[in-house]
Amino acid sequence: MNVKNITAYAEASTTTVPVMEVVMTGTSGHKKLALINEVYQNFFLYNPKKKMTRIEVRDKFGISRQALYDWQVNVIDPVPHDYAVIIRGEFYTKNGCRPTKTIRGLTIHQVFVFWLIYQVMKLVNTYKQAIPLLGRLLEVFTKEDFDTRFEAWKSNYSV
Repeated sequence: MNVKNITAYAEASTTTVPVMEVVMTGTSGHKKLALINEVYQNFFLYNPKKKMTRIEVRDKFGISRQALYDWQVNVIDPVPHDYAVIIRGEFYTKNGCRPTKTIRGLTIHQVFVFWLIYQVMKLVNTYKQAIPLLGRLLEVFTKEDFDTRFEAWKSNYSV
């Protein structure tokens, strides 16, 4: 959604609404596909690189290194919960990482997961509230689907 002269709050809301509507409404079919496409489009507007440091994420997305650390500790790595397998699988396993090892550079998909957390945290007050929402989002936005869309975006972008 490109609108001139909108406030930062309205701009943030235009991104957050489609992200959460995918999960909250349970819509299916064409509307859900359109919302999913809009979420990916909003992320790719940042023109992310395939591998990024936390400093590059801060500079490009405006998410502080401390926030990334806090989200990793409190949303991705907390004690077992209902969505632990999904969240850890999407963030670590599918990106070739282990939860106990230090991550040197984030993959584009890990940056996307952090960006989803960023969107969720605009709407909730606690990490505990963010976990189930992120889990449900990652059921929709899988790494396999992300990789397909990233390759398509990259090929269209480079033309």
